[in-house]
Order: sequence, then structure tokens, then C-alpha cells
Amino acid sequence: MSTVPAAAVNARALIIVDVQHGFLAPGTNWLPRAIGAYVERHRDRYALVLATRVVNHPGSLYESERDWHAMMEPEETE
Repeated sequence: MSTVPAAAVNARALIIVDVQHGFLAPGTNWLPRAIGAYVERHRDRYALVLATRVVNHPGSLYESERDWHAMMEPEETE
């Protein structure tokens, strides 16, 4: 039986999911700046900060199965 170090059990992660221009609406444009400020102020609270980003590629299942053509250009994915 293996044991997990106590530091790993108490470690915290912050996961930021798909905060991109293509998913923002007029009422949510403030979010990226607020999230960035939060991370700057509280980075020391987290063992890991992870951010994801959707990039839809030509020929992807999003495109072929859902007929979704957004999130392909840098102005949407950044």
C-alpha cells in the first residue's frame, strides 16, 4: 500500500476553464482582468494554477458533427 505525502493531500489547485474572447459577452468582458488580478494576489495559495483553452481546428468533430465554426481564429481563442 502506498501513502500520499501530507503536503499533496493538502495541496490546492486553481483551474481556469476557457476564459477566451470567443466565449465572452458584453456583460462578462471584465472577467479575464479580474481572474488575472485574483491569480496575481493569491498565487501563493495554490500548488498548481492551470488554464484551459478551446481551439477549434478545421475538420474537427466540432465542425463536422456540430457544424460549429467558431473558436478557430486568434481573436477568439486568446
